[in-house]
Amino acid sequence: MEYIWSTKIEKENYFELLKYKLNLVKNNALRNKYSNNIKLKKLLNYFNKNSNAFDNEKISLIHNDLWYMNLLWNKNWFLSIIDFETSIYAPKQIELFKIYNHLNSAQNYYDDNAKEYKELDFLKKFISYLKINYKELFQYNEKQKKLYNIVLYFTILSKYNESWYNHDEVEKFWNGIKI
Repeated sequence: MEYIWSTKIEKENYFELLKYKLNLVKNNALRNKYSNNIKLKKLLNYFNKNSNAFDNEKISLIHNDLWYMNLLWNKNWFLSIIDFETSIYAPKQIELFKIYNHLNSAQNYYDDNAKEYKELDFLKKFISYLKINYKELFQYNEKQKKLYNIVLYFTILSKYNESWYNHDEVEKFWNGIKI
């Protein structure tokens, strides 16, 4: 989810940015012939009822795409992070939600075709590392994660005209999110 950021970002509420993204994809997701529109309307209702979930969150710059291909180590285990083109200003826990969704996606993909586990192994170890060294990341409000995932789900559903789209895989991914 990329946004064009104003210089007033410190005063912006992250919910408003999620709402903006949701509004961009909502109608297309509702037109998806495979979607359960009753379910989607319940999710929209939940989303709108929880507009205050990010009210007390400080916004900072996050990478927004941390996975093993964007982290480089040298022989002394010095870490370099690359590919900042999807970086955004958001609450720090959004980075964690994105990492969890990478893990969920990798688990679903590799369950069907277990050829390459590098990403899956990395993500599990990375989350363990974060739990030990960045405990504050895991002290988020559960509503925040749900709101983020609702936007992600609608975004994926809105892509039903894309050649890669497979509704069964989308639902498998969604069921792994546990909203």
